[in-house]
Order: sequence, then structure tokens, then C-alpha cells
Amino acid sequence: MINKECLRYLKKNNTILSIDSRGKLRFTFQSEKLKNPRGLTCDGNSNVYVSGYETNNIIWISNDGKTSKEVLNSKTGIQSPTGIDYDKDLEILAVCNCNGNPANIHWKSTMTNVLLCLCVFSFVSIVHSTVWFPVFVAFEKNGQSVYDSWRTPSMCNELPNILKRTDRGKHLRNHVIDHWTEANIKMVKVELYQKNEPVVWLTFNAKNSNNLNWFSKKNLYQSSFMDLTPCSTTNYFSAEGHFVNNVHSRRFYINEKYNGCPNDYGWFSVEDKHEVCKWGQFSKYPVFMYTKNGRNWTKDAVTADTLVISVSMDL
Repeated sequence: MINKECLRYLKKNNTILSIDSRGKLRFTFQSEKLKNPRGLTCDGNSNVYVSGYETNNIIWISNDGKTSKEVLNSKTGIQSPTGIDYDKDLEILAVCNCNGNPANIHWKSTMTNVLLCLCVFSFVSIVHSTVWFPVFVAFEKNGQSVYDSWRTPSMCNELPNILKRTDRGKHLRNHVIDHWTEANIKMVKVELYQKNEPVVWLTFNAKNSNNLNWFSKKNLYQSSFMDLTPCSTTNYFSAEGHFVNNVHSRRFYINEKYNGCPNDYGWFSVEDKHEVCKWGQFSKYPVFMYTKNGRNWTKDAVTADTLVISVSMDL
């Protein structure tokens, strides 16, 4: 969970900075016990937990910056911690170790469960030293526009309620999307899943972007499509995609060319509503489409059941 309060805490070198809603510095925190802070999260009282990569520990800092203590260290299984996340509803602190064995620790002083995991947790995953926070999860064929839900908080359930919810009737969304610039988002990852297995992924450079224009060809960093690069020929590559009311509603759309519906070629499309081309016609929407092997939408397209968009931030 990324709390609103956490958007007001930043790390710079070995210093933690607290910023108020007007951008004024509230306090700074430094300690010999905290070296190379990697992850940062807040509890329900806006107290801060920071992972010290070089000091192999977790430091707790009070919300006024006046009190701090080391709450976990190498003796309790912390080794080169990176990602850290606190769920205030379940009172679970998740810490991702880059080294060492997974451990399960009961933090008796606060009666809080602490889960340690090796590079993966329900809401934090590490890929090549990048910590990814899911901010949007969309489900196929539930009748909700993915594009509208991405832009409209009221249309979605709040992440990370997925921990307690199996209802796929609404997409899931985190408020970080609405604070894109303040959150210092540096990378975005888009994934498609089919029966809980990843089938497609793309990553984007999101520096100096907003919550829509990050999805573009110039920002493309890597993907599972071996033939898709920032130099590829495309006629559409945007979150807005190709929308014509009652004709096309192709969102988060990456397309190569049009040559009549049977000869349309592309890579990735979120079909939000009814489509005039047969290759995009389904009984219910939204549908997550991608091409496999060839790039012809009619012959080579397959579907996935879940879309996940995650971000990596400078906390």
C-alpha cells in the first residue's frame, strides 16, 4: 500500500526528508544506523519505515521526526533490504531482501506480522533491482471502460483491496495515479496475465511524464515483443489510442498499420467497447488483446484476462 502521507517523504542519499502539502520542508532525518536507504513506506499514523540496504535493517521514524528506532536487523533476517510496504488494514509490513533466506517474523512489540520474502510479495516485486508497485488492475469483460477507469477514481475499487476481494466487477486503482508528478515516477510496467500467468509485458521510461503520455513509442524501454522498439513503424501508440464513437474504442493501443480490417497489423490493444472490425468483436468488454507470432489482428491475435500497470518511484 502506498499511503498519501508517503508521497510527502523523500530520500536523498542517506537523508530522509519530510515535505508538507505546500512543499515546505518539515524535517530531515539522518543516522549512522541508516546507510543507503532503498525503500520507504508509512503506517496508518504517518510514521515512516525505511529499509537500510547497507546497514541490513529497518528504521522506524515518528511522524514528527523526533523519535526513531531500529525495529528489524540482520539478527531478525534482514539482509540487503530493498522494497518495503506496509498495509495498515492488515497491519503487515512486507520487506524484500535481495540476499538471504525468506523468513517469517512476529514483531511482538507491536503485535504486527512481518513477512520477509525473497524478491517477491503480493504488492511489491523486484525485477533487476527495480521495485514495482501495482497501481491499476483491470479485469476482462466486466463492462467497465479501462481508459475511463484509469482516469476516474470513483469508477474503481481502491488498491490494495485485492488482498481481501475476489470481485472482478470493478477495476482496482491506486490514488498514486492522481499524484503522478509528485510521486516522482520513473518507470512504468504494463503486463497482461492469463490464468495468473504473465503473457505480455512492456516497460516505459516515465520521467517528466504525466499519467497518460508515458504510454508512447518514445518512452518504450523494453518489451516481450522482440520486434517492437522506439524505431518501429506505428500509426498508433498511445493510451488514448484510436477512438471514434460507435466505431472504434482501442485504448492503450499499439498498432503498425491499417489496410482494411482483415489486414490490420499491430501488437497490443485494450478493446473498451463494441468494434466494427470483426477481429475486435466480442460479446462483452473490455478485452485485452495482443498478437502472438505474427502481427495480423485477424489471424494472430489472442486475449488475456487481466491487465496490471505498475510503477517504480524515487521515494
